[in-house]
Amino acid sequence: MARKLDHYEHERDPLSRERALATLATAQGGVVARRQMAGLGFGDGAIARRQSSGRLLAVHRGVYAVGHSALTEEGRWHAALLACGRVSVISHLSAAIAWRMVRRTGHLVDVTTSDRGRRDRAGLTVHRVRTLHHADSTTHRGVRVTTRCAR
Repeated sequence: MARKLDHYEHERDPLSRERALATLATAQGGVVARRQMAGLGFGDGAIARRQSSGRLLAVHRGVYAVGHSALTEEGRWHAALLACGRVSVISHLSAAIAWRMVRRTGHLVDVTTSDRGRRDRAGLTVHRVRTLHHADSTTHRGVRVTTRCAR
């Protein structure tokens, strides 16, 4: 089994950094956040070069599709959560779709957040609450989503 490389090893070994980026993007439906890339050792210049060459495609501010623009529903959900902050969940119609309670695609992604610092973003409907209770969400289909019986 391969050992996990730490941040400093990623900085010294560009190939391991690329592999770590690919692994992260795969786990998140093909998307990554700028802050995650920085954590892997990618600087502003490296990110800008990947954008200009088409290897990173902006989905939301600070969120990129890695190497493609054909995001799955799960990829759109991951991108929405990365754009809205750590205290965010997929909710409303998007949650119903995630739970397969309704069939529909191509709509705006609904996200509920307690983060007051985020503004609305293209492609998203952002719902704000004072507090997100842990019991009201779970991980389903790889993303944080409101539970079927959320208040």
